[in-house]
Amino acid sequence: MPRRIFALQPLAAAALAAALGAAQAQPASLEPAAPGQAAPEKPKVTPQELLAKFRAGDLVFDCRVVCFLAYSQNKTEWRSLHRERAWRELVLSVAQTGFLSDLSYFMLAEAAKGMGLPAVARTYYQRAVDAEADGNGCAGFLNACEGFAVKRLSLRAVQQEEGGAAAAAAAAPAAAPAAAAPASAPAAAAAPAAVEPMAAPQPASRRNPFAAAITGPSEPPAAPRVQSRVQGASNVVTEGPVPFGTAPAQAPAQTQASTGPSQNELDEAQQQSETLEDFRKGELAFECKFTCAFSYTLYRPKWRQLYEDKNWEELVLLVAKTGYHVDLAYYMLAEAAKNLKLPQAARLYYERAVEAGKTNDDCEGGTISTCEGFAVQDLSYAALGLQRPPKPAPAPPGPPQSVQSQ
Repeated sequence: MPRRIFALQPLAAAALAAALGAAQAQPASLEPAAPGQAAPEKPKVTPQELLAKFRAGDLVFDCRVVCFLAYSQNKTEWRSLHRERAWRELVLSVAQTGFLSDLSYFMLAEAAKGMGLPAVARTYYQRAVDAEADGNGCAGFLNACEGFAVKRLSLRAVQQEEGGAAAAAAAAPAAAPAAAAPASAPAAAAAPAAVEPMAAPQPASRRNPFAAAITGPSEPPAAPRVQSRVQGASNVVTEGPVPFGTAPAQAPAQTQASTGPSQNELDEAQQQSETLEDFRKGELAFECKFTCAFSYTLYRPKWRQLYEDKNWEELVLLVAKTGYHVDLAYYMLAEAAKNLKLPQAARLYYERAVEAGKTNDDCEGGTISTCEGFAVQDLSYAALGLQRPPKPAPAPPGPPQSVQSQ
């Protein structure tokens, strides 16, 4: 039985994008400027100032409607930056987007943890929990969490920190009497100091176990990016490209290499592994239309790019994440399966592409083609060794009906 994927993504396309674009064009202040006086400009914030506020735990967001378009454009890249452990660039992208969401705070918390700032990480995990409790979560009806279990992971991090603090407080009174022992006690009565065994060395950093399946086991770590790729940010203006080189001297060295993968990385790897396993079995099928139309519009150019780059497994994951029921989605899966030497799965997906065309769920329908240059139906029929039936001719108009006077 094919696995049905109900991907609940932000609402559809043109109307929402137009409305958000109009909202984004509105001034941040509702108070009109005085006659003959120009509207005040927002102060420019440098990347160094943003990073300083981040390390102090002072980044707080309150922007929703005006920042939503930038959030929709940038949150997919947050996931990539998180996977590459590009913590500094991730912080800047989230801060410059400025969108109030538990996902925004969760990304800051993960970056702080990766940069060796546990107290700062707890601050942002707590803000993620609070944002979700206030109705600003990414896992509602319109799921926009980019595959992260934000609420569960944030709650776990906060509870673990509280449990550790409680254990330390309980151990403190037991140590007090020993510290208060009189200095005049005989030396012979003093117990020898306990020698604690040395802790075993921590294992070396383990990369995302699923990343090797996507990029190959011999791929070197990604180099730092040269400049920010933030799009559509409305609350921060930076002067020119942001240099992403060596971190400032006051920044502590990253400790991620000694801690291994985080829990959310393991969860994401497990989800990706299950999706690819279903794909190899030919079990991916979609039923989402209207609520996934915006994601389809947003992601399908990326499908074409991944196809041209022959990045087949990333293509599968992005198509499955989009979850839109259309022949182009199944054709992409079929092409990926064919190039990954999975002929049975490829045939199943070509058949689903053909069936989607029969039910008018094809990318050729409507006034504008969304096939990204692919003749999906022709190529799918050809891959199955079938002749595509001609399209039925439109019914001729009926004779005009005479109007009889009563």
